[in-house]
Amino acid sequence: MSLRSVLVAVAFALCAAPALGDDASSYNDPGMHFAAPTGWARVDLSAAQGADNVPVALYTYHQGQSDARSITITIVDSTDSLDFFETSHEQALRKQSDSEFIYKRKPMQLSNGMPVYFLQSQWTSQNGGFYSRFEYIVIDGQRGITVSYVGSTNVTDEKGALAAMSSLYVVAYPGKAPS
Repeated sequence: MSLRSVLVAVAFALCAAPALGDDASSYNDPGMHFAAPTGWARVDLSAAQGADNVPVALYTYHQGQSDARSITITIVDSTDSLDFFETSHEQALRKQSDSEFIYKRKPMQLSNGMPVYFLQSQWTSQNGGFYSRFEYIVIDGQRGITVSYVGSTNVTDEKGALAAMSSLYVVAYPGKAPS
């Protein structure tokens, strides 16, 4: 499934799926944990499960309003190195839009020391809106994980994105060390 297809699935979920209650404010599996910030609502993606490269969790803030933002967690099978996975992800972003401009690519570490890449990009939508995307790209040894914070350029910034994604905690998936 292409990245464009994933974005279409996310857009569909935003329009069609009811938000889950506050009890679903976090995503957990054996290799990672993420808790959405206060005020964010989780969107039910159960109808999209089972397809390749489909988000496993989606959170929205002020859905349908001018200051709307989203956080999407996407997981794909990958035993590639972090560098290779990040480069492949950048290429996919550029293919999805002629206006995608990646202007920050920075190696970092999560609060637990797991190495990640932090990407910052902007693009123009077909309706002329300007959007910013801030992402953590990480490998847990078996999976490539992308956590994306997206919103209109006039309501997003790096500090807010980093704060919203600060709870991300990734470890080596049981049985496999990250590259």
